[in-house]
Amino acid sequence: TLFRSTIIGGLSIFMLIPYWISQLCGGMIAAGLAKALTPEDRYNNISGGALTIITMDSQIGNVIGAEIVMTFYLVLAVCMGAINEQSKSPLAPFAIGFTVTVSVLAGGDRKS
Repeated sequence: TLFRSTIIGGLSIFMLIPYWISQLCGGMIAAGLAKALTPEDRYNNISGGALTIITMDSQIGNVIGAEIVMTFYLVLAVCMGAINEQSKSPLAPFAIGFTVTVSVLAGGDRKS
């Protein structure tokens, strides 16, 4: 609820950047924990998931950029559908779920 929450008064402008950084760090920590907690044989057999997309270090910048864009759209859907009093809608769960689905499909593995 970053930028939109700041605009609609739910978050101080001084907390915007630290909150954004903590969200990105939380995502990276979650990815690291997923790798650490997944047994090695299962981790090596995962196909079509996010854990197989990065094959070279040169792709890390693109992946972080894609994560930023997809997170922006998710935050926009949450703020516009569930937080902002003027645009709040009973269809917010559908909009948020649709945004997550599109992000998964757009950011998924393109090998298959």
